Amino acid sequence: MPQYSVKTSDGASFPVSKERFVRLMFERSEQSLKSISQLAKLEQWGDACFWSCTAAGQALASYLVYAGGDRGELESAGAMAQRCAEFEPAFSQVIRQGKYLDRYYAITREPDALPPGANAAQWFDADDGAEAARFAAEIVEFTRRRLPPSVHQAVE
Repeated sequence: MPQYSVKTSDGASFPVSKERFVRLMFERSEQSLKSISQLAKLEQWGDACFWSCTAAGQALASYLVYAGGDRGELESAGAMAQRCAEFEPAFSQVIRQGKYLDRYYAITREPDALPPGANAAQWFDADDGAEAARFAAEIVEFTRRRLPPSVHQAVE
């Protein structure tokens, strides 16, 4: 049986139940959505795109653990959506959004992912940020509807 643990701010780990682990992971996706909203207000479109990818991945990872799957080293929202679809075929509906968000994973955080002289703060615009945020919110909400209320009640 897999063991679940979370880390404290000082790096220490402590064990938690599977349900608590899933709840904490899903809660992070909700917190990331709030961060996206704040970044949009600051017109930080590259960061908003990155956190959109992150929020979707956190939500999908929470479902994978809930369903008994292993997210392993997956960081791709598209790949996680595909893995979720193995447990719940309805997740095939959000694979496209996940793949779309994947384009932002490296390009928004790796300094050599953009053309020379470009940076994420200038490369992305409001349209990029809005589309990424919309897809992230869709994936988080889609995942919420497939998790038991005990997982997301504390988040609401």
